[in-house]
Amino acid sequence: QIGRVGGKTINTSSIVTTLVSEVPEEQRSTLRDISQATRLSMGTLSRRLNDGTIERKNTRLKPLLTRSDLRCGVMFDGKIGMWPVVKYLPAARNSRNRPAGTIVPTIVNVDAVLYRDYVITRVVPAIKAKFPSVNKKVVLQHDNATPHGAITDAILACVSTDGWTFVVQRQPPNSPDLNVLDLGYFASIQSLQNKVVSHSIDDVIQSTLEAISSEKLENVFHTFQAVMRLVNGSNHFPLPHLKKDAKRCAGTLSANLSCPASLLG
Repeated sequence: QIGRVGGKTINTSSIVTTLVSEVPEEQRSTLRDISQATRLSMGTLSRRLNDGTIERKNTRLKPLLTRSDLRCGVMFDGKIGMWPVVKYLPAARNSRNRPAGTIVPTIVNVDAVLYRDYVITRVVPAIKAKFPSVNKKVVLQHDNATPHGAITDAILACVSTDGWTFVVQRQPPNSPDLNVLDLGYFASIQSLQNKVVSHSIDDVIQSTLEAISSEKLENVFHTFQAVMRLVNGSNHFPLPHLKKDAKRCAGTLSANLSCPASLLG
């Protein structure tokens, strides 16, 4: 007998289209996400993508928002800035993406000299430009990584000008709860490995900036402030649960947590 043999196709085009359309848009960024949400195999989704049953959509619509929200009266949201630690150097070898000599971003090792340069030339000027001028005393806190030891009060004295005073304070040893990165940034960046396909360092940087939403940053800083109220020089405290998402939906989430007067003595 001449003709098509084998079993009938279970996941027809109409079934695949229906299942994919029922998945929320934020869970359709990659085929892996769609596969987990619909229980369809990667092979089935790849075949339907190739035959045109499902289509890949891209958008470049990214509206720009001003930093100061005049409607709510927000003048400072606690966010200073993000600076990729890369250098733009000529490519040493040819590849299918670019010829040798093309200027490409290259990851560099973060040592004490580089860390001190970023703090003095980028972080401190950004604080002076964005921080409210009511109180010009700023305490920079960092963990005990070796490059961070390059920042001392003597180094910060050279940028403590125009009425500004910068001092440095180390966090208690072995306290990841006082490291803003460990409270949420690393988890967001780690999830990009499965959700975003990056072909270059520029893609990784752009994807990271897009993935860390304002809500994620607010959650991290709220937890950070709550931990600062509990740490009291030790690590013997439970990580607080503030129900931030529920308060945000109810419109009762405060911009910052208050500092008890007992901690100021």
